[in-house]
Amino acid sequence: MRVPFVNSRGARRAGGVVALLLLVLPSSLSLPSPAVAAASPTRSIAVSGTGITGLSPAFDAAVTRYSVYTADGQDGQLTVTATTADPQGLVSVNGIRVSGATTLSGLHEGDEVSVIISDSSGTTGYALLYLPPDFPDLTASVDTGTGERGQVLLTLTDFAKSRTFEVAVDHNGVPSYFHADDGPGAMDLKPAPHGHYTVLRPNTQPGRTGSELVELDGRFRPIRTMTVADPLTNTDNHDAILRADGSRLLMGYEPNRSTGRTDATIQEVDARGQVVYTWNSGDHFRADETTAAPTNPDYAHINSFQELPDGDLLVSFRHTSSIMKIAWRADRSDGHSRGDILWRLGGRYSDFAFPDDADGGPCAQHTAGMLDDGHILVFENGSGWPDPNPLCVNPADRTGASIARPHTRIAEYALAFDGDGKPAAATLVWKHDGPSDGFTLFTGSTNRLPGGDTFIGWGALRHTIASEVTADNRVVWELSTTTQMVSYRAVKADVPDVTPPVVAVGLRDHLTVEPGTRIEPGARCTDQGGSTLARCTTTSDTSLTSPTPGSHTVRVEAVDGAGNRTVVTRAFVVRSGRTDLKVRSAGVWGEGGAARLPKRGVKRSFTVRLANDRVTAGRLALQASGLGKAYRVHYLQGGHDVTRSVRAGTWRATLAGGASVDLTVVVERIGSHAPRIRTVTLRAVVPGLPATADVARLVIRSHR
Repeated sequence: MRVPFVNSRGARRAGGVVALLLLVLPSSLSLPSPAVAAASPTRSIAVSGTGITGLSPAFDAAVTRYSVYTADGQDGQLTVTATTADPQGLVSVNGIRVSGATTLSGLHEGDEVSVIISDSSGTTGYALLYLPPDFPDLTASVDTGTGERGQVLLTLTDFAKSRTFEVAVDHNGVPSYFHADDGPGAMDLKPAPHGHYTVLRPNTQPGRTGSELVELDGRFRPIRTMTVADPLTNTDNHDAILRADGSRLLMGYEPNRSTGRTDATIQEVDARGQVVYTWNSGDHFRADETTAAPTNPDYAHINSFQELPDGDLLVSFRHTSSIMKIAWRADRSDGHSRGDILWRLGGRYSDFAFPDDADGGPCAQHTAGMLDDGHILVFENGSGWPDPNPLCVNPADRTGASIARPHTRIAEYALAFDGDGKPAAATLVWKHDGPSDGFTLFTGSTNRLPGGDTFIGWGALRHTIASEVTADNRVVWELSTTTQMVSYRAVKADVPDVTPPVVAVGLRDHLTVEPGTRIEPGARCTDQGGSTLARCTTTSDTSLTSPTPGSHTVRVEAVDGAGNRTVVTRAFVVRSGRTDLKVRSAGVWGEGGAARLPKRGVKRSFTVRLANDRVTAGRLALQASGLGKAYRVHYLQGGHDVTRSVRAGTWRATLAGGASVDLTVVVERIGSHAPRIRTVTLRAVVPGLPATADVARLVIRSHR
């Protein structure tokens, strides 16, 4: 009897994909970490807009990830209304503090909007995934508090629309990864060694048919493709095994010109692409072994295999309704040769009896695997309407005409062997019947989870996609859709988020600004990977509202829920805002200069450089004091004498930000008697801003 379900989907729609998570935290936004209150304030998040059909699941403050389902006609706009009942609470949407509804525009399918709510119960980041209209509407029914950890890997195909989504969805049916394919080709998305994944996609390589095995890295990015090697040409999309050392097992179908039938093949290829061994059903099957119609050339129809601990293979053949153990390791001491069929479970020539199974063993199965205790777990499709040529063996006459068995079940068999190690009996120790909406004509999968639950992918079942079932046959989790979708397999697995957040900063690196300029970092943090962005913070070594003059940095740090971290820094310079006056004397630039004029008629010259140390253009003035009657001073700019205007304090120069102008100062002794030391004071200033003044001094000595 099934347990009551809590439906985790509040709004229904078709559409969906995973994408980017945005969080923009300007430096002025600071989210506190308040103490936990006695009663948590009520929070809410709602979405609306053209083509927006709502959140899935319905909002629950404890759930952090949501799908935003869309309909045809969506315009890339989304209005988000997020609230907290805490009057001191803060709400940000994409990092901008908001109050009430805020509308985002320019969204693309796969974008992820961040909502952060900080109140007396703490700070929580929520992710809203903006999904495309053709993504299936997924509803997760959850027996609260049960079910094993993991995400579900699927290849959801809508044959009517000729569209397939490779997806990983969480406990609530919200995607953390997706890849859209045109056509119904992709199948068998599953984990692979080294934290990678594999999927079988339609072949793109010349000279090959069928599919190709695509290895994806931990972020689901393709890194290589593999197919069978010569002389085989067909790589089948039902199953493949990629080993940790890079070698692989690939299955296929090859037309046999001699027999006119299609043989099933298994090819082992090493990491260098060299063929190790090729197995062909035509060399090992009995002529009348198939349960398919005599006119069907696909007499075997291989659809799953598993490497066993002893190095041999467990292989499922749908069109014989049997599971076979095939000798695969080369070094043998059991009298068998590589490729021999060691035993058959089910089919016309089963080596095992089925003493307590009225159905007489497997029928038209799609997945078979050996459990740790040696039991065999099988997804048995059954066979019958609308197939006019059923595939099931008649338990009363195993070699006679095949019969219909129009129901799907998952069966677990315990295998027994006699004293000589020969197959004896297969006892049905556990089974689970399919949902009430019919039996699965084709596809489907099952595997035993680490905690003991059984995970089932219902394949071509009309609405139910996958279920998790306990040992006592309680359904504790189920994923369904209102549309007709087919996922060849469903695999529950640990899908860690290894994708670091992406930080975009609008502030240009090495920017130079005026004093008093407000620095706007324009930081945007996005995330993809399923763990939801937790933080996007901006820090600086100076106030960004009123930065101090000098060189500074802004640091933006993004962290997601898995601890992945990205840091981006930007440098900027705040100019002093002053004029800058330098003197070149004796080949050295400094704050002043000195010269000795021991007697009448001696001249000395200096170069004075006046710079606009601001960012913007401005006018600068130069004023100078005199030396008395014993000396004559001339000021030259570009060969023109500007002495009169400098002495009068009316000399002006308009300079761009950072630009400078040079003047030559010529000092001549004209008197016989002169004071021992005299000083010319040069003062540069921005007219009207006395605080910008800079002073340099020329010291004149008449004697040593």
